[in-house]
Amino acid sequence: LAYYLISYGVMTVGAFAVLSLSAKNGQEGTHLDDFNGMYQRSPFLAAAMIIFMASLAGIPLTAGFLGKFLIFKDALSAGLLWLALVLAVNSVVSAFYYLRIVLAIGVQKPEFREPRFGRVNAGLVAACGACAALVLGMFFWYQPMAEWMGLGAEAVPVVRSSR
Repeated sequence: LAYYLISYGVMTVGAFAVLSLSAKNGQEGTHLDDFNGMYQRSPFLAAAMIIFMASLAGIPLTAGFLGKFLIFKDALSAGLLWLALVLAVNSVVSAFYYLRIVLAIGVQKPEFREPRFGRVNAGLVAACGACAALVLGMFFWYQPMAEWMGLGAEAVPVVRSSR
């Protein structure tokens, strides 16, 4: 649970940093249309947001996938089949929401955007990059993280790093 909470926090901070950076006229882009064609306006932010959405949806090779896998595994190990089913249904339903954002970013044609006011916040750009790197890195370096958190790294032997 600790791994999932940390990875979910990183994904959420990253996604909200992208929302803040994609502001127009001082207002965050909170409508689906605000993401249309983001890949053309800002490829870095688009890539970061796609990573966050993929991880939130639980797509393999992301921290979100591993976190969900561990939660499912623990629920099944505890004999809580009903909880695992609820988690599975919730994951499928939420994946459709995240997919809509990804499609808007990469497939939809961009709309005219009013000019942005102010300067780009370098701290938020750095946060986006750091969070995107963490979302991917937390998957591949699960064992050192699990040891650092005091968890049993043997839970997911397929992602053990060779040291």
